[in-house]
Amino acid sequence: GGYAEATLRRIARYGDGWLPWRQPNETMAATLERLWSYTREAGRDPSEIGLEPKLDVNRGSPDVWHTFVEGWRRLGATHLCVNTMGAGFRTPAEHIAALERAARELGIHAL
Repeated sequence: GGYAEATLRRIARYGDGWLPWRQPNETMAATLERLWSYTREAGRDPSEIGLEPKLDVNRGSPDVWHTFVEGWRRLGATHLCVNTMGAGFRTPAEHIAALERAARELGIHAL
């Protein structure tokens, strides 16, 4: 995680993944371009660094989820974190049910 230039440079040199937990917008596209540039400067292939954005199930409808996921796919996401914390669930079963619903809505076949 992290968005400072020093963080991006560390990811480029040493990281095998990054957790960009923000919206897939022009700002993030520009940040990724800088990260990939730093990665090439470090003598590495950008494909060596996975991207795992975080989808909060308590924000928006499944249509919003799809837009988020598709936006990150276009930006090159390799993984997806589905977050149920902060959604008001009180039991593990409620968290699991929310994860199962997200998987169904997004067409994810394995959790």
